[in-house]
Amino acid sequence: MGKKKDQEGDIEMLDDTTQNDDPVNRLFGIELESVVKNQESEADPDKTMKEHVLKLSCHIDNNNNPINSLQEGLEISLVGDIEKYSEAL
Repeated sequence: MGKKKDQEGDIEMLDDTTQNDDPVNRLFGIELESVVKNQESEADPDKTMKEHVLKLSCHIDNNNNPINSLQEGLEISLVGDIEKYSEAL
């Protein structure tokens, strides 16, 4: 593990996995894990996917119900339903 000083003199800890990463990915990158479940049948197994993103959506209005905090807006943005074709049905 190494140390690196930035222009302001702050020390940033670097390990072998982040030393060669793009600074934008290292500072702002987020790894999200999505679980896709079939709500109509238990025949389909759950599918888990991971993706690396650089932004999070934040809803500020929830069907004409105001959002009271940043945390609430982020939580609503991270949950959702999608419609997919299923071989089991």
